[in-house]
Amino acid sequence: METKKKEKGITLVALILTVILLVILSLVGISVVYNSRIIEFAINGTMKYGQEGINENKVLEGTGDLLDSVVDNIKDIGKIPTPIITIPEANGENGWHNTEDVTVEIRDREQDIYKSPVKEIVYIIDGEEVKVEGRIATVKIETDGKHKIKAYATDGNVKSEETEEYIIKRDVADPNKVELGAPTEITTSSFKVIGKGQDMASGVKSFKFELSTGEDFSVIIQSQEYSIETPTTEERTQEHTFSGLNDGTPYYIRVIVTDEAGRRSTSSIVAQNTVVVNTAPSKAQVSYNTKGTNYIKVNAKSEDKDGDKLTYTLRYGTDQNNLNYSTDLTNQEQNVQVAIQTPTNLSQYTYYYWRVDVSDGKATTRGDVQSQVRTYCSGGGYTCNGPFVNYNSTSCSTCNGSGTNKVTCRQKDGSKWYVVR
Repeated sequence: METKKKEKGITLVALILTVILLVILSLVGISVVYNSRIIEFAINGTMKYGQEGINENKVLEGTGDLLDSVVDNIKDIGKIPTPIITIPEANGENGWHNTEDVTVEIRDREQDIYKSPVKEIVYIIDGEEVKVEGRIATVKIETDGKHKIKAYATDGNVKSEETEEYIIKRDVADPNKVELGAPTEITTSSFKVIGKGQDMASGVKSFKFELSTGEDFSVIIQSQEYSIETPTTEERTQEHTFSGLNDGTPYYIRVIVTDEAGRRSTSSIVAQNTVVVNTAPSKAQVSYNTKGTNYIKVNAKSEDKDGDKLTYTLRYGTDQNNLNYSTDLTNQEQNVQVAIQTPTNLSQYTYYYWRVDVSDGKATTRGDVQSQVRTYCSGGGYTCNGPFVNYNSTSCSTCNGSGTNKVTCRQKDGSKWYVVR
């Protein structure tokens, strides 16, 4: 009896264990079926890329059990990979492309074509959206300037995140304007020049002024470059002064304008002579010419080694230390004798001192004070004055009155003769 009870107890335990085992097997079977379907969908392509599922590689590698792989490796629903934008390396300066062949490639990020859901690449360039069917799109940049581009991928319904925005800079043309104006502020050792430049693509980056004594610029004796911190496409100007030059020397100048892309344009060559250091005219050679009752006329001649036109100034007065009157004879050829006369307002029968100064407009050479000259009397029938006596030895009187007759006088010792009008 006791043995039968033990057998019944064992049978009951076995039954219970069998039921528990069947329940466990049933649950595992359901999970296997569920997970097998998900794996099947993911592998055979019936599930969209990124749809709820598993990382099949992890499952196949045997990492974790099947159920854990399903739960731990769920992907975001509807996710499309963001495409990759590839821009060729810039061959100009400051990130600029200076060749016409600038081609941008936009490619699906997924390497395996069988796994990729991408059907279209969409790029936006300078605000305009362009759709390209397939997993790769190429964009040729055909105009100069700065271009903004970004892109995204789509499976026809869902689109990926947009890429970052790239700026592509293309400049295949040299600066469109470069000018050099005629020099100004010219001296014996310096002059100033002004350059102008413009570049419609990348903008003017620098001006470089060069100075040479030969038109071929084989030897550059001075060079100065000016950089522009923020290049723009507007016209720019820059001035420069060349100094420390030799007087009376011909020089040749040019300016080179460089844009931000590194392309250059050179101006036409401008020639300029520095001013010759002036040589003052020689002291005037003078001689008495003639006189009247109210004027004095003299001769003068000066030489100017620079060939400048000359101005003769006759200075005169009754005090040899104060020649307070003057008159000019302008624009005269150098080394040619001229006659210069005072105004006709001198006092009659009066002693005047005089000298001649000469100027070339840059320097003045002072003449020597000449001995006195006495203007004539104006009267007829009047006699001589001072140490003179009439020819007939009559005593002289002061010079006054008017008339046209001549009186011939001589010194009392008879050695000199003097004519008084």
